[in-house]
Amino acid sequence: MNTPDTVLTQTKPYRSSDQDTAIESFLKAFYTNQDGVGNFVIDNESRKYPGPLDFWRMAEEIEMAEDIYDRTHDDSHKQLVIDLLKGFTKVHGPDWSENIYNDDLMWITMATVRAYQITQNKQYFTQAKACFDLTWERAYDSVNGGLWWTTDNTSKNACISGPAAVAALLLFQSGAGEEYLDKAKAAFDWERTTLYEPNGLIHDNISAEGVVHGGVTSYNQGTFIGAAHLLNKLTGTQDYEPYALAAARHTRDHYTDQHAVIMNEYEAGKGESDNAGFKGIFARWCGLWARETGNTEILSWLNENAQTVIDHQNTQGLTWGHWGAPTPEKPVTAWECSCAVSLLQNVPPPK
Repeated sequence: MNTPDTVLTQTKPYRSSDQDTAIESFLKAFYTNQDGVGNFVIDNESRKYPGPLDFWRMAEEIEMAEDIYDRTHDDSHKQLVIDLLKGFTKVHGPDWSENIYNDDLMWITMATVRAYQITQNKQYFTQAKACFDLTWERAYDSVNGGLWWTTDNTSKNACISGPAAVAALLLFQSGAGEEYLDKAKAAFDWERTTLYEPNGLIHDNISAEGVVHGGVTSYNQGTFIGAAHLLNKLTGTQDYEPYALAAARHTRDHYTDQHAVIMNEYEAGKGESDNAGFKGIFARWCGLWARETGNTEILSWLNENAQTVIDHQNTQGLTWGHWGAPTPEKPVTAWECSCAVSLLQNVPPPK
């Protein structure tokens, strides 16, 4: 999947000013707002607007904006989140139940409940809870456990299990009730016993026939780490810490370039493919866990990735999905560039 790195001489150390510059550069390149309705264009060349097929990517770009606010606590970034949710509704409408992908609905649940935590607007909480409840009702296998990826019920995937656990924990954290903690535990425990390996690898899915498929992808590793960390925080235990640590170490040791440092989960020329933005999800949840637990081992590795992102920016201040190579000027997509922004918001510069 990966292409060889181009090694550049370090131009400057990663600093807090780089976190702000990354935001400004991304918004200048991709953000548009018309009458209070915000959106990110798909790329910086065609300037096309996203459509119905961009459902989950739009949700995750909103989460990137929420990462920005969580670091800056700037009112303009709070408004950015509000306006992007208006843009999401403009494209996808207020009723998301026709989307057959259960993971898509969990991604927007996370974005919406985080918007509630940022704004305290009860409408977001109500919307997030309703979306979660709808998805859980149709996806959760009450007999054998696990959540179906789509309404076809052909496989149970990590990409629904991890987000479902995180979404349930965010709802519980926001006052939805004890049952959401129980649902988070059920989703996490199923993923841990079915798709997780003791070395920290999380398989992609298991078919309805019971056959496990697929290896590591950074976003599955990331939501698993996030769920484990939030379970520790919200239960007051350290029971889940070994799983977070193993998953983080496995990603570092087995899903990076030949130097075991840089995350280059990218297919050249495919900035609109799903995996072009996976690393931002990993950075969000692994970064939160490493910061809040003070895990210097993983923070040091994430800092090396942040330094690489800075060293490979183009003249617009953007870093594309292939962190280990210089970023072209055009075309680059908002989706692939969003993962670098999330990394920089979630990984503080070394002191």
